[in-house]
Amino acid sequence: MQADAQAHPDLQKAFNPDASQFSEINPDNIQQFIQALDEHRLQMEKEGRYVEAEMAHNRINELKHQEFSRQQEELIFMHESQKQECEQAHIKQYQQFNEHWD
Repeated sequence: MQADAQAHPDLQKAFNPDASQFSEINPDNIQQFIQALDEHRLQMEKEGRYVEAEMAHNRINELKHQEFSRQQEELIFMHESQKQECEQAHIKQYQQFNEHWD
């Protein structure tokens, strides 16, 4: 793992299952971490180190799930914001209509 981490400097941070290392992974670079892990996984499979390959595979799945959840939460937040803006615009338009006709 050490030699592989030297070949991929970001791999050590991405592969570490310790939750404290997640501060190094952010939405801007998560795909790079996944790609480095996948390259590591393939290398481990070529070398017959299947336990390490499986660990990398599991970590990739975990990162993909986390990224999917993050994107889903972001989408929900954006949808709620747009919905709220639309409702506020409707209320304002209704108030203006009532002021004009009163």
